[in-house]
Amino acid sequence: DDLKYLAGLKSLQELDLGNTAVTDQGLPHLLDLPGLERLNVAGTTVTPEGAEKWQRLFEGRNNHRCWVRGKERGH
Repeated sequence: DDLKYLAGLKSLQELDLGNTAVTDQGLPHLLDLPGLERLNVAGTTVTPEGAEKWQRLFEGRNNHRCWVRGKERGH
């Protein structure tokens, strides 16, 4: 839930959450970051399915590509 505090950072383009306690449940808070283009969730408990779902939701809402590192299995 700490990710909700990032909502005011509208021009944030890159966010490294690698090796943190972020989970699939925290990712929806990032939908309020319209400028986000790169997200690293490698080394977290975010599942590949969760990262892929989040990426699709984000791109559909913000109409641009967002690269999510860590969605690959084994990362």
